[in-house]
Order: sequence, then C-alpha cells, then structure tokens
Amino acid sequence: MTIVHHPRLTRHPVTQHKGAIVLRALVSCLMVLSLAGCGALGGGKPTPSSDQSAPPPSDTTSGTPGTPAPATAVPPSPGPQTNPVNRDSLIDGGSFSLGVSGFPSSWNPWSMSPFQLNPVLDAMTPRFFATGADGTLHWDATWLAGQPVVVGGSTPGYGPPVPTMTVTYDLNPKAVWSDGTPISVADFQATWQACVAEAGPACADRGFDHVTAVDQGSDPHQVVVSYDTQYASWPYTFARGPFRAGMVSDDVRDQPWTSLAGTSQDFSGPYVVSSSKQSTVTLTRNPRWWGAYPKLDTITVAVVADADIELSYLRQDIDGFWVTDPNLSAQTSTLSGIVVRRSLGADARFLVMNCAQGPLSDQAVRQAVLSGLDRGEVSQSDLAGLKPSTPALDSVVWRSAQPQYVDQTPDSTATLDVTAAKALLDQDGWVVGDDGFRSRLGVDLTWDFLIPQGDSLVENEAFNLRVQLAAIGVRLTLNYVDPSTVPDLLSSGQYAMTAVTLPYTTPLASGQRYATGNQWGYSNPDVDALAKQALGQTDTATQAGILDQLATAVWQDVPVIPLYEVPETLMVRDGLANYGPDDLGSILWENVGWVS
Repeated sequence: MTIVHHPRLTRHPVTQHKGAIVLRALVSCLMVLSLAGCGALGGGKPTPSSDQSAPPPSDTTSGTPGTPAPATAVPPSPGPQTNPVNRDSLIDGGSFSLGVSGFPSSWNPWSMSPFQLNPVLDAMTPRFFATGADGTLHWDATWLAGQPVVVGGSTPGYGPPVPTMTVTYDLNPKAVWSDGTPISVADFQATWQACVAEAGPACADRGFDHVTAVDQGSDPHQVVVSYDTQYASWPYTFARGPFRAGMVSDDVRDQPWTSLAGTSQDFSGPYVVSSSKQSTVTLTRNPRWWGAYPKLDTITVAVVADADIELSYLRQDIDGFWVTDPNLSAQTSTLSGIVVRRSLGADARFLVMNCAQGPLSDQAVRQAVLSGLDRGEVSQSDLAGLKPSTPALDSVVWRSAQPQYVDQTPDSTATLDVTAAKALLDQDGWVVGDDGFRSRLGVDLTWDFLIPQGDSLVENEAFNLRVQLAAIGVRLTLNYVDPSTVPDLLSSGQYAMTAVTLPYTTPLASGQRYATGNQWGYSNPDVDALAKQALGQTDTATQAGILDQLATAVWQDVPVIPLYEVPETLMVRDGLANYGPDDLGSILWENVGWVS
C-alpha cells in the first residue's frame, strides 16, 4: 500500500503532500485516476483527417471460473464530467494542450503505479481492461480477441486440496509495440518475473505474488497465467498489459529517464512521443496503431506556473489545466470559453492512528475520537475555495461512485456525538482534570500529531483536530518533522496520529490494507480471516459481501477515520469531449477530441 498526503496508492514509498491546496498529485503530472489519464492540446483550428472504424465495443468480466467468452465486449460508461460524446460526432484532427505544474523526476514507468499514470504515459500504455466511472472493469477488444477465460482448479497430491486458477488471454493478433513488434508471452513472463524480483510501485496491488507461472497457450497470441489461489482481482494483474520485456530486465528497469526521447518503441497505444523537452512533451498519432483512429492530431503537455496559467490560456498556448489552488479557481472560472468540470477522484483523505502503542492502542479512545470529531468541518476547512460537493466518506473500503458503497454510520454508534465521546472516555477511566484535559492513573490523555514541515494541508488538519479533541478532554500536540523522514516514521510506527491520502486501486487491495502488517499497527483476527476469505473468492458479488463484513469490523475498531474523497477540478476550453474528472474511470485517449 502506498500512502500519499493529498490521489490513490501502493505499498511502498510515502509521498508527502506539499500544501493545503495541493489536493491532487495529478497536477504535478504525477496524477491520474485509476486506470485513467489526463490529456493535452494547443489551441488552434482542428484540421480534418481520415477516420477508421472503431474496434468492437468492450464486455464486463465476470471472474467466474470457466466463463465462456462472449462474442463482443461492452465499453465502460464515461463519467458525466468528461463531456461524453460519441466519437463519430467529433472532429477528425486538431490538438489539445494541457498545462501542468511539473513533470515527474523520472519518466520510467517502472517507478510509477499503473493505476496513477501521468497523462503522457497513459496515452501510450496498453489497456487490456478499462474502468467505468463506477469502478467496474471491462475487457478491451482493441487488445484482446475475447474475454479472458478463467478456470478454477486445485493442487493434486496428499492433504486437503489447495484451490488454484488459470486465466487464458487471447491477444488481438494486431496488438504490437510501437515499432511493430508483436506483444507476446515473453513480455508477460518478463513483467511477472521482474515484479517477483522487485515489487516496486509498478507491481503493487496487482497480485503478482500469487502468480505461479506464465506460459504460452495454443498459439503465439495466447497467454496462460496461473495463480496459487482463486484470485478474485486477477483482471488487475495485467489490466494495463505487460511491460516490454527489454524494459524490465535486471540491468535497465531501475534506470532514471530524464526524457522520453527515443523511448516510443517501449510503449503501445494510440499515441507516441514526437518531442520530449524539459518543460513540454508532444504526442502524435501512433502510425502502427490498429485500433479506432485517434481523433486528435497532437496532444501537448506543458509545465506552466500557476501565475502564468491565465495568460497561457488567453494566448491559446494551453486549452486546459487541473486546479488545486482556490485563488486560481476563482480567478480563471470567469475566463471566456472555459468550462469547469468537477468530480470526486479515486483518492480519499484519512486520519490514521498508531494502534500498537500509546493511548490510541485503546479501542475506546479511538472510538471516542471518531464520535467527537466533526469530519465535515475538517473537510470544509481543507477544501475551502474549491467549491466541491464533498460529503463525508462513510466507508473504509468503498468509494461513493461504486454500487457496493454503503454508508456505515447507521450501523455504528461511532458517529458525531460529543456527549457520546465523553461518555466513552468516562467509562474507560479517563478523568477530566482542572485544566479540562483527561488522565488515567497518572497518565495524561495526550499524543502527537505528525506534520511534515511545509505541508500546510496536514497542518490545517492538525490545528482543526487540536481544537475539536480538546472539547472531549484530549490534548493534541504538534510534531513537525523533516518530510524525508516520514516514510520511515510511518513504516516503523514512530508516530501517534497523522493524515494521509489513500488511493483506491482494487476492491481487494482496499480491504487487504487492514490485514495484520499494516503501517498503523492494527490487527484483528476476524479482519484477517475475512481478508483471506476475500482473496480466494472469485465471485465478485460474494467477495463484495465479505468486504462489507470486513469494512464493518474495521469501522468499529477505528484504526483509521475516513474524511472525504479528494475532488478533482479541470478548467478546459469548451468543446473538448471525453476528457475530465471521471470518478474511478478510464480515459480512452483515442476518443478524446473536439465537438464539431
């Protein structure tokens, strides 16, 4: 699991949020929704070009062992904030320029989660499964010749049988890397082996640790992936396809990429890099692309300082930009020809507590914190000026866009009730002193709130909590630390409470983060058993029911407190279609274009 201070995560480094207004890693171009991306175009009149027929649409995966492949696939439903328009109604040609606040320090996709690809790489990366706005997966007929076939089995021999599973992919024979080399089983094998050898950000939450073999099937276009369990989240293993084998060999996969120049052959998608400079990357149509003809001639992503965004837009240097600064949002929302697209993203803001030591190791204290906390007030303070419609997040597993989302508060006494919070602490033996703060057997009810220096978002949350918790007799102190030390402090349990942004990658990963071994020292045998049960359940409805039970147990234990889903705001020139905040959905770059 990755924890970020700000959209969606993995299991390794902790990225610090750099300010109260920096609510999206997307804006630093290290941003994007799950299995999605951002876009780009430099104003100018679109020019017509020929179109090719689109591939067959895409069908949802069932995950049921032995399910036969249907004849066609069903495309995911785009979110309303992308301005969804049928591609046949769009202009063939034109350009789109997206302004961003910065580029990644390395363009090497091995260092990035495939669930959070930046807009440049997203337009060049294979997409075996696309995601609907509600998080449902759909196999993509551009890459796959049919729905993958899942077959359950068990290990032979003595003792009780161990459930296993194989997934057979029939690749579209036209699917090639951008130099024309066919995508093959060798690429799948190399990706699996690299992720087993070094489980970095590119591998997290994808289930490679449950893969036991990757073999060629009946022909060079068929790949068979074997698992050591009936793994419910199998589509995510290769949802973004494999890496090209040469990219992930032992001697090259960790190398930093200061530029994308000369790397197009290592990618596959509707666009390729035509120019890569220090502050601008330009993409053009991939001449070897076999899918639906990309609508845009060019996509440009350019680094633009906030102070220059308005002028850049007026000069038609950029057509859109992602907004996190409330002042910039107010300043640019009145620009002529611009529209505001807002939606909730895949990331959510959480308070996390050290359940292994100190006062917060006491469940009653954690429940009192939740009961005495006005989460709505924290959310409004964090997001002031961005005008989001952001209700409190009332689930520790699901996001509100998902059909499985259930408000957990009606089944819990741990909702906003200061009187109930005080009663919980009274019953737990914490006595209020003359100064208004509590103690028990000579021990004060106090703890530190970890704040990375310069992180005004976490600081704002700490100030808010200090006031709110004082009302129930808890003394909160502020502990400012060097941001570079935070990952180690969290992983080693050297903190009491802090605020982080947790990403949503897969339903299973969202539930598994509460199993024993997490960074907040939380452990519950019932939760561990449910996490293990969910891991081996291939029926998605049954798995969702198990995760609901897990979520209920975690909510009662309160190792974390969900605050809100991180909103996303795109300012963009009117007329751009099929691009914008898409909840949990994918951006299909070949369909991004201008309305005629």
